[in-house]
Amino acid sequence: MLEAVSVKVFDLTPEQRDTVALLDRLLGTAIADRYTDFCRLSAGAGELRVARPIAAHALRELDSLLRHVLEVPMDAKAAEDQKTAELIEKAQQSLIEQGFDEPTIQRATKALKPRFSHKNQIRKIVTHLGLAPDGDVAKCWIALCDSAGKAYQRSFHHSLAVDDEFRTQYQQPLDTVIRAVAVALEGRYVVLMRRVEELAALPNRSEAVALFAGEIPGALPLQKHFFERLQSGHWLPHLARARLLGEPLADSASGDEMRFRQWPAGGFLLRMAASDDAVMRKGVADALRSVASSLHPDIHENGLEILAALPAEESAPLSDLAVGWLSRENRSFFLQAPENMVFWSSGASEGNHASASEAYSCWAHDASFPGARRQIRRARGHPGRSGHDCGGRRSAPG
Repeated sequence: MLEAVSVKVFDLTPEQRDTVALLDRLLGTAIADRYTDFCRLSAGAGELRVARPIAAHALRELDSLLRHVLEVPMDAKAAEDQKTAELIEKAQQSLIEQGFDEPTIQRATKALKPRFSHKNQIRKIVTHLGLAPDGDVAKCWIALCDSAGKAYQRSFHHSLAVDDEFRTQYQQPLDTVIRAVAVALEGRYVVLMRRVEELAALPNRSEAVALFAGEIPGALPLQKHFFERLQSGHWLPHLARARLLGEPLADSASGDEMRFRQWPAGGFLLRMAASDDAVMRKGVADALRSVASSLHPDIHENGLEILAALPAEESAPLSDLAVGWLSRENRSFFLQAPENMVFWSSGASEGNHASASEAYSCWAHDASFPGARRQIRRARGHPGRSGHDCGGRRSAPG
């Protein structure tokens, strides 16, 4: 009979927690979460009996992702010249003529593209970060790349649990590298912001969105900088296809605490909702529909503001979204947008959109929010607007 596995109580060290917060702020949740998971696996937290190869995979994934994010802004990606591009194209054509399938051709194309070795790439990155290319951080990082594959070694006769040897050989060096890179990057963050500006200025919006989705991590400063620079609704279909208008990821550093102002796409959608182009406004409406089930307070607050900015005849058919966001179980503590929403709900066509006015009037009479109720009642008396009571009947303004 197998013995019960004792589960270790896991917690990050103070320095690791600080590193997670720094990674989350600079590079976003996806990278911060990978580092947290690696720390958890390395600590032996969990019931895994064969944790070593999984921890090794987490290490390689984190290393690869970090290099990928930094290679372009740190000039650590090999450039492809015209001659090389032509040779690769000829090789592709030759493989097609020989009957190779598409996946094989794609693998061959990728292998033929110029690239730096991991060692040279790491040295270029640390140099641009202001660290010595032959210093302790660079040597430690290169050694991790060279030796990580050994952690995948299989054995039928030895334990593959994470142990002190694994922690000494892999976790401690990675902690050193990640911490040093994050601290150095904080002082040179402008290079990532410049790359965002380059992408936002590209004339080919489809290419720009693809590069943004593939290169730029989900850090809030980078995401906000990108969306703030978009001034045309022609970006909408490309952003929607890349699924960049959806709900923001949960913040790694905040734990169970919900933070606000985490949806940069919301500001862009709000600007586009005021567009004179009906096609663009429809794109905004479609984007709101895609996040209708979200419980994130930013989606609720920004969504109501966006609905209020749309013309009445376009926003009223979306009243079910607002009603859902304002329901008791979903409602957050913000009132300005609901106040504005009364204007469009009561200003919608009186015959077809009575349900919107009725829904908002009922919400306005919710006794659990007397302050909000008073604000909305005042709003219903706004010159040129009229209201409805909870039964949908017209009532006198004021």
